[in-house]
Amino acid sequence: MASKRETLIQTSCKLFCSDGFNTTGIDKILKKAKVNKMTMYKYFKTKNDLIIATLDYAHDMFVKNIIEEIDKLDITPKEKIAKIFDILWEFTQKKKFVRCLFINASAEFPDFNDPIHKAAIQHKLSTEKYVKKLLDKMKIKDSKHLARVITALLQGALVMAQIVGDKDYYLDTKKVIGNLLKQKSY
Repeated sequence: MASKRETLIQTSCKLFCSDGFNTTGIDKILKKAKVNKMTMYKYFKTKNDLIIATLDYAHDMFVKNIIEEIDKLDITPKEKIAKIFDILWEFTQKKKFVRCLFINASAEFPDFNDPIHKAAIQHKLSTEKYVKKLLDKMKIKDSKHLARVITALLQGALVMAQIVGDKDYYLDTKKVIGNLLKQKSY
């Protein structure tokens, strides 16, 4: 059974994904989580602290459910990169496709110095770092540049799936990545 702190974070995650950060009030979170204000403020001094804890939780779930699962697979680094696109495409096929919490956080807290925006940046850069690690295993000479390109395509597919509703952007970008990785120039 989840602790009250975990319940607050998990409830916040669902509400922030569906309703946004700024439009989701503390009272709504408390009601859904069945927790009182005193308990919430025991764990989080401000709503922003709760938001950052929620982003940390979402990042940890991404690492646990995607990165760690991919790393367990006995496949090549190139196949692992493709698998990222496959998993995210599968995720978007669910009836209740939830938009990216980190894109939403960066949009609702656009100041680059805001701790919430910084948490969103760190999550997105961690994906780039993971892709670079896989490219390094493939002995790609310009792995930093290619990791940035792959991550940009991955994030672009996510944005397009979220905004346009066409979830096949993942499949299209996966094909482009496959072609890039075949080139001798990298």
